[in-house]
Amino acid sequence: MKSCWIVTKNDKNLFQWRDVPVPEPGPGEIAMRVHAAGLNRGELLVGGAIHGGPEKLGGIEAAGEIIAVGDGVTDLKIGAKVFGRVSGGFAEYCCAPEHQIMPLPQHLSFVQAAAIPISYLTAYEMLYPPYGSLKKGEWLLVTGASAGVGVACIQLAKILGAKAIGTSGSAQKLQKLKAIGLDIGITTRSPDFAGKVKEATDGRGADLAVNLVGGTVFAECLRSLARKGRMAVVGYVDGSLKAEID
Repeated sequence: MKSCWIVTKNDKNLFQWRDVPVPEPGPGEIAMRVHAAGLNRGELLVGGAIHGGPEKLGGIEAAGEIIAVGDGVTDLKIGAKVFGRVSGGFAEYCCAPEHQIMPLPQHLSFVQAAAIPISYLTAYEMLYPPYGSLKKGEWLLVTGASAGVGVACIQLAKILGAKAIGTSGSAQKLQKLKAIGLDIGITTRSPDFAGKVKEATDGRGADLAVNLVGGTVFAECLRSLARKGRMAVVGYVDGSLKAEID
């Protein structure tokens, strides 16, 4: 089958087409014929073993049709249209654990469904129990709010009845985010927003912060929190995996 690999050379990413065998599902896995796959910025971050080393078969979310199931798979059947988090979605076929796969709703196309899993499942895990446990009436802070996970966090916060504050270097993007539920937008790319968060919340601070930027704003997120506030760290687009705490 045809597959697309992400290869890192000289601090740059290249895409390479290769022929590889069709994968077979292991125990608890399904194999699907890929109809659409999502491209995520995190896969293209250069450097560090956390993103798979010098080369990897790309694609961590996809939608398609099940062609085979492994031992122990009981809820998903061959021929079912599905989507979810996968391994190697930039290929004609890929495999995924059964617990990461969901039936495709009739009102969604394969392309629409393939753009959902990484952003929305990540946001769900950050906001809902047992982790973020965001509640109605609480304040959510999202740094780098215009990212896919940021958009999903804002939308889920509104479903929960929470209020959302977002940071972005683009005032235009923040304005668009207000159309989907962002309450307060802070235009900045620097760790200088804690005071504005406290001001917006009448001195309380954010009950939950979702850090999509990285180590450069970690300390500022802590300074933005309310008493007994929580923080979820999702990304590091700034390339910083450490933080200095005052």
